[in-house]
Amino acid sequence: MGALAHHALRAASEGRISFALLADDSRFEVKLAPLRTGSSGALRTSSRRRPSALRTFSEEIAVDASKDHESIHVVMLPRG
Repeated sequence: MGALAHHALRAASEGRISFALLADDSRFEVKLAPLRTGSSGALRTSSRRRPSALRTFSEEIAVDASKDHESIHVVMLPRG
């Protein structure tokens, strides 16, 4: 199991991951916390050879950083 999957499973069991699907405007929102400081930068960066899926498919990406961890909030809207 990858490190991110392991972290997600552990955090979910502690109630630290929340998902919300808002049917009225078809928004999909994901919030992940706590992430190691600097993790959001790695998720958002992209290169020509390897574009970031998070940046490509997200309408909003917000990072809340404290001195010992970060949380990332992602909003995706349907494409069409």
